[in-house]
Amino acid sequence: MCALSSPAKKKRILDQFEQALSTCDGDDRSIARVQKLLPAIDEAFIWPQAMRRVASLTSELNPHLRLSFYRVFTHHGDHLKQETGNDLLFIRALRKLLPIYRGGGMTLYRGETFGNRRHRTYGVFWSASKGIAEDFASDPFRRRAKGGSVLLRAEVPQDAIIAKLFKGYDPYEEQEFYVDRRKLKPGSVHVLKSWPQLEHYPSVQEFEHWFKAA
Repeated sequence: MCALSSPAKKKRILDQFEQALSTCDGDDRSIARVQKLLPAIDEAFIWPQAMRRVASLTSELNPHLRLSFYRVFTHHGDHLKQETGNDLLFIRALRKLLPIYRGGGMTLYRGETFGNRRHRTYGVFWSASKGIAEDFASDPFRRRAKGGSVLLRAEVPQDAIIAKLFKGYDPYEEQEFYVDRRKLKPGSVHVLKSWPQLEHYPSVQEFEHWFKAA
């Protein structure tokens, strides 16, 4: 019997993932069926394709499944974003996967690169804490970006907030919110502070000095 080719194997994983999502009714067994496929998606490097499958779903996912994926996301969100490789696709998928946000609008902050500010291509992760966002903005590695970095404040309407990080899942107290930049209103994002571009990567000593001062 011939082994499945790599493309066929990937398609099989994606088909199983889409079916598991669509048929999950929130019981432990059906949620486990979804979770079992996540490592396979990761090992096959097919998160972009998987997220496209998620974004194209026409039915609402079970609330218990959304909560289950939220727990995964709080630990591996940065990795999933990096593997997806497309912020807008990532946002569309998160709208399907995470528990629906029920709160109101918020004043939120973000440490951002100058380039993303210039092009309004803001990232997904924002904080209710100005201090936390400033720490990210002043990070020497972020300041290596062309043009340096900025601290942003935004008045974020309810429909732009995808989800928030619950206190029980926030060990670093980052007060994190996930934001859909497409829903931010014109003129609602302001630069509070900026840092010039660093021309070299920080030495170990410079980084340790920054870390102690932060």
